Amino acid sequence: MLSTIMYESIFEKELECYEMAWFDPTRDGYRCSTMLFGTEGGGAGWGVWNGGEYSNPAVDELFLATNKATDLERRKRLLESAESLLIDDIAYIPTVSESTPYGVRKGLEIEATADFQVYGRRIHFVEE
Repeated sequence: MLSTIMYESIFEKELECYEMAWFDPTRDGYRCSTMLFGTEGGGAGWGVWNGGEYSNPAVDELFLATNKATDLERRKRLLESAESLLIDDIAYIPTVSESTPYGVRKGLEIEATADFQVYGRRIHFVEE
């Protein structure tokens, strides 16, 4: 299925399930969490990928508090609390999990990449 057709189907809530890969530029899961599980219209970009129409006011409140939090530990605790509610509610069922195995040895570092490839320029020999 072409991406543009699939995205339209997701936005129109025509699909029962779909698989997507996510990267969160906040590095703590906030952006992806609000897009996937925030009540649609609850905040900027919230719920745009919420095909299951999940909604929990307590989760939304934690997302709002996270958005305002400047202390990283507080932000982490708020997101952990939201994640606990999502798990309790069975807001999602993970069906796919990818892992990227790399062979390693002492003195060798391999930089992981988002496309799961190993590139020569990302292999480094280091002194121990």
